[in-house]
Amino acid sequence: MIRSIAFFCALIPSIGPVFAESPPPLVPLPVKVAPGDGKFVLENATRFVASQPGEKHAAELLASWLRPSTGLPLAIQETRSGKAIRFSLDESLAARLGREGYQLDCNATGVTIRAAHEAGLVYGAQTFRQLLPPQVFRSAKADGVDWSARAVKIEDKPRFTWRGFSMDVSRHFFTLDDLKRLVDDMSAQKLNVLQLHLTDDDGWRVEIKKYPKLTEIGAWRGTDCKLPNTRQGETHKRYGGFYTQDQLRKLVAYAKARNVEIMPEIDLPGHALAIVTAYPETLPSKLSDAVSAQGHSANAISPAKEKNYQMIDDIIGEVAAIFPFSYIHIGGDEVNHKVWDACPEIKTMMEKEKLGNLHQVQVHFTKRLEGILARHHKRMIGWQEIADGKLDPKTGIMAWISPDPGWAAAKRGAPAVLAPGGNCYFDMGCPGAEDEPPAHWWAGL
Repeated sequence: MIRSIAFFCALIPSIGPVFAESPPPLVPLPVKVAPGDGKFVLENATRFVASQPGEKHAAELLASWLRPSTGLPLAIQETRSGKAIRFSLDESLAARLGREGYQLDCNATGVTIRAAHEAGLVYGAQTFRQLLPPQVFRSAKADGVDWSARAVKIEDKPRFTWRGFSMDVSRHFFTLDDLKRLVDDMSAQKLNVLQLHLTDDDGWRVEIKKYPKLTEIGAWRGTDCKLPNTRQGETHKRYGGFYTQDQLRKLVAYAKARNVEIMPEIDLPGHALAIVTAYPETLPSKLSDAVSAQGHSANAISPAKEKNYQMIDDIIGEVAAIFPFSYIHIGGDEVNHKVWDACPEIKTMMEKEKLGNLHQVQVHFTKRLEGILARHHKRMIGWQEIADGKLDPKTGIMAWISPDPGWAAAKRGAPAVLAPGGNCYFDMGCPGAEDEPPAHWWAGL
């Protein structure tokens, strides 16, 4: 799969509110918006009112977002009479609004944000932020701005529980600061799952203490490295990087505070050039000359080697301890099955397990992975190529070539995420755009 940045969710239009005037500039547009009279003005005396821990958390986030551009103190206190921005947790809203829903009432006398859960308060704070002038998103003070928000009543809740964004840090390494900015932007748009593509042919980005060569060797590519330059036109001597487990735990905490959960993607058994370069013993004992979609002759580990399953168990154990999200993504796409064709161990396994073809070899491998993930209290999700009736019905399917495999999985009762390239992949070309940079084409414009 050619992938750099993708926005993943089910792209089904929803019916939004109707406005006599232009709607407020909110993305996504809330379920219910009722315009009011007048406006609320942020000023030096404006205070935030919050008493419970969840209320204080949302208030502190909003204050931290607003102070740089407004230059206002925006202190937080537990009680205050008069004009203020109030945060209120109200469990009675749970049945109607769920975990992430909220109510926002903004008028000339004050702002009240109510929700059943801290996540809803955070989203209410994000919506209020968008009601202010766009300079509010600056990181430095903006002078001469009327810091006012139009009066409005809003009730909102998400239509989909999984609103995802995928970042490929394997093919191009992004710093932790880059990822924090991405989390901030996701939270502002109310996206709640960051799929972090940590491993592929081009680099292994997560520290695994039991297998240090995965990062010592597999995190770097170039003419001075064992892992070659893998992208067309690359001339790096040494390029790459990785995240320590401690760094990733801090990123997970940073994201959680903004209602974003992080799902790691560890590609198996294909897209594994970084693994097999660091640990060549994971390859089949005899290789065919077949090449993968990316042009690599050996980028799939052997499903017939029992030691590979122990290695995967160890890796998943360390990854599971970093990421509390319930799913781990195992990739499973574009596996070069023909690389296994000449291996006698694979043939022996096929006879023993009564596997009729090499696709079934991958299914057998995926079933073993399901068991490994279950032992570490995780559920599996993978790209549409792993879909098979022999898998656990709880294993999730993510459709990327077209929506159809996602719909098929959902009809079977399996969890499904739609991520069709033609709709969701930001690295596809944009028709008619001036100065369009080089873009991929496989999913169309």
